Amino acid sequence: MSIRGCGKSCAIPTLPAIVDTGCSWVTPLYLTDRDIGLLDARTKRALLMHSETVERNCGF
Repeated sequence: MSIRGCGKSCAIPTLPAIVDTGCSWVTPLYLTDRDIGLLDARTKRALLMHSETVERNCGF
């Protein structure tokens, strides 16, 4: 087994670029007055949390 090391002459490996494409397919959810009347409180909170998260992370 050969163990090799490099001094200062070795090139530093480049890190992969991370591209966030989440905002290209996520949008806020909009409810109508009828939707608001039909949905229960738990669902409304979940939809609100989704829309607030999208707004905070994507700037919509």
